[in-house]
Amino acid sequence: MVSLSTLAAISHSLTNQTELSRIGNKFFAAVIGEPASQYSKSPRLWNAAFKRLGLDAVYFPFDVDETHLEALLKALAECDQALGVNVTVPHKLAVMQFLDEIDPSAQKIQAVNTIVRTPAGKLIGYNTDGDGFLASLLKPQPARGASFVPTLAGINVLLIGAGGSARAVAFQIAPGVSGGKLVLCNH
Repeated sequence: MVSLSTLAAISHSLTNQTELSRIGNKFFAAVIGEPASQYSKSPRLWNAAFKRLGLDAVYFPFDVDETHLEALLKALAECDQALGVNVTVPHKLAVMQFLDEIDPSAQKIQAVNTIVRTPAGKLIGYNTDGDGFLASLLKPQPARGASFVPTLAGINVLLIGAGGSARAVAFQIAPGVSGGKLVLCNH
């Protein structure tokens, strides 16, 4: 059971009302952003997946401003029931300074979208944005039977934006467009 002091530390870090009492003896994860609760579909998706898989876990939207980011991550690191968090705007860069370890790919991109809490309480940052985007282009899609494109070689790509996700996508796409161009557009 999550201690009352840990629940209080998490709650104090948030700007939204969240039913943390739902944790009970369950494991939990969350999406952190500002304000993730107003647009993220992750809680609905992950809670349905946890239920379907029979996992005793719950997923929350945690709205947190940058001034409370360090305190929230510290509370999560100390909580044995915390699995980790997904990171969305505007925290993909800011979280890096509060992590124990950063995956080399996320370090190169300079953005983290996934933080895993190890059983020892270490927080490790990863970036899966680029890998996921590339897979959505190159791997066969359900109900389609084929990929959108068989290869990136020779293709011209216009990437709009330069935030954390766009940077991750650019790092994944750039090596594959040999013979083509990758053009970044950001105002």
